[in-house]
Amino acid sequence: MKSPLQLERYFFDDIIVGAVREDVPGDAEHDVKTETKLARNNEDEHRWRLELRIHTDQKEGNPPPRYDLGLRAIGYFRDSFEDLDEDKRARLVSVNGASILYSAAREFVLMITNRCPHGGYWLPTISFFASEPDEGNTEEQKSYSDDSD
Repeated sequence: MKSPLQLERYFFDDIIVGAVREDVPGDAEHDVKTETKLARNNEDEHRWRLELRIHTDQKEGNPPPRYDLGLRAIGYFRDSFEDLDEDKRARLVSVNGASILYSAAREFVLMITNRCPHGGYWLPTISFFASEPDEGNTEEQKSYSDDSD
């Protein structure tokens, strides 16, 4: 059965990967922060643009992470949720779309860091399903047109 949410395309357009000092332990605790921005297409209410930003951040009192990472993934999605209002569709696209983009980013970061001095780095698994919109992820809903890419 085909999913009601289809990824049309995605890309990474902002990528920073910096290896820090070699004496940093590989298991040093750090944070991975995310931010999402969702926009609905002006001409087609079932098409969406989702931006996902990811970056590592040093936890207070701990050494910095072995890699200073920052990237932005942009994905274009189409939904076939006919029975749902726009707010529910937006929530489903935001949570599931961000999960799809984050998974792609995990593989991308692993591929890049495997060529870096400290070896491969796996972004930790995270959930984009927060009980409140301001709990963990920042979402901004707006609209876009195809010629604004």
